[in-house]
Amino acid sequence: MTETVEQSICIKYYQKLGHSCSETYNMIQKAFGNKAMGHTQVKEWFKRFKKGWTSVESDECSGSLSTSRNQLMFDNVLSAMLDNCRITITELCDELGLSFGSVQSILTEDLGMKLSAKSVHKCRQSSSQRFAAVC
Repeated sequence: MTETVEQSICIKYYQKLGHSCSETYNMIQKAFGNKAMGHTQVKEWFKRFKKGWTSVESDECSGSLSTSRNQLMFDNVLSAMLDNCRITITELCDELGLSFGSVQSILTEDLGMKLSAKSVHKCRQSSSQRFAAVC
């Protein structure tokens, strides 16, 4: 049984006994130490059980998988950067139809670039040597 499920069982138990959310949080902290849920998570579980939920399992993610972080998008971002070394992340978002967070992730995690405020200011040699050579 995962720790999240164990903790949600404890939260359900404390809520049924009439403890407050704060008391429940303190007991979870004592019982699980540094692996305990945060206060916000405990609050959310506490609210669920108070509304009558019975499941102690986390909900399945209903969203679809991200399609913006794939090789085609990496190439598109890199190509746009090669065309204009001074392009901002917002301009990349508009040009490629991606969210700000997706463009940031592609630039930093996938292409290994450093960001400053809204724009790209340095290129790391490791994963973007083609780009670094042009800039």
